[in-house]
Amino acid sequence: MRPRRPATPLAVVLVVVMLLLAASNMLMLAVAVAGLFLRTPAFARPLARAVISAFLLATALLGPFVAQGVSLGPGLLLGASAFLAQAVVAALLMPLFVRGLSGRDRVLLGIGQQNGLTAVLLALTLERDFPRTVGIVAPAVVTINLRHYGAQTAFGCWSRHRAGKNRRPAAPEQSLPRHQAAGEGRRGEVPPTADGLRSSA
Repeated sequence: MRPRRPATPLAVVLVVVMLLLAASNMLMLAVAVAGLFLRTPAFARPLARAVISAFLLATALLGPFVAQGVSLGPGLLLGASAFLAQAVVAALLMPLFVRGLSGRDRVLLGIGQQNGLTAVLLALTLERDFPRTVGIVAPAVVTINLRHYGAQTAFGCWSRHRAGKNRRPAAPEQSLPRHQAAGEGRRGEVPPTADGLRSSA
């Protein structure tokens, strides 16, 4: 029995309606949750291009607000606190809800905090009601991403070093003794004839 093909037109209608409702009511988290269940291969390329384009556009919109001034101290503190909070939750709380997490999984979850399109959009949205929000969030986004990539690189180097250290050297191959083939005599020795006597030749 062949699997049913996904209803692409219906999925497109649902996604468009969901995006309109989320944009009008600021329910961006609902879109992220829906993405866990609604997956269609037809959306792969368009969504990837749309996310990259939206991120570049939102980053460009940060420029006029950042030009008005940046609160570097509070931004650095906010970024460091958000990254540390992710690590604490991954190390202490996640094992209570998800059983069987290895130490490697907890480390990767702890250093997995990064900011992108969502943080930039939230900063632009809050700027209207809370002035100078972008001036604080922009350094925080840079701080979190730098910590994320630095921690990922350090953990990757440590993992490769540990894997190479635990790798045992291969045992040298031992050559098996060569058995003498039938009728093969030693060097300088005349092979016996069929009747057991030495040949006179």
